Amino acid sequence: MYLGTQVAARDDDDYRIFAQLGVKHINADPPGKPSSWTLSDPSAIATRSKASA
Repeated sequence: MYLGTQVAARDDDDYRIFAQLGVKHINADPPGKPSSWTLSDPSAIATRSKASA
């Protein structure tokens, strides 16, 4: 099953709700322009989403 939203996760509560609903894979972009992203930006999203599960 694929699940999509119209807006990005606003905070850690959104990630917790996704986990409660059984969502195990999240496709998310860090804030800001892609040219300004560092390796730690996507890693931070992964850490936040895993901590909420």
